[in-house]
Amino acid sequence: MHALSYTHSQHVVHCDIKLENILWEESSGRVVLVDFGCAAVDPEINEQTRVCGTPWYMAPEQFHPERSFDLYKAEIWSLGVVVFVLLTGLFPFRATTNEELKTKILKMDYTFPASMQINSNLRRFIKSCLQPANRRASMEDLEGLFEVNCYSAGVQ
Repeated sequence: MHALSYTHSQHVVHCDIKLENILWEESSGRVVLVDFGCAAVDPEINEQTRVCGTPWYMAPEQFHPERSFDLYKAEIWSLGVVVFVLLTGLFPFRATTNEELKTKILKMDYTFPASMQINSNLRRFIKSCLQPANRRASMEDLEGLFEVNCYSAGVQ
């Protein structure tokens, strides 16, 4: 999350946030964001119509390329998908075809696995990410939730 926050503060939007592009550097314990091949670098590029990314992680608004959308908010969605997968081992939107996946994402049709006990703060974090763009949390909101989650979990 800190890497994403930093890139946004530098007016860089990764455009393909997914597990495969997040690495752990064992020697330092740092998490590193890699593969900026789709990245947009420009403070004025906030509203976008181009579509890039991996469908499993794409925000609903990215499936309407004829409309402009906020790339920063689309990355918040992707972050929510990443956290969901890390906690559950499953994608929030499960489908066998790209069309079915698109439909589920557009309907925001996901549930947490009933068999898993997921902390209510972490659920709130994910739900704050997987909202319609106009209600989706900002990076600042998420940083606050993240700090609360780490504090309540005893992580320093």
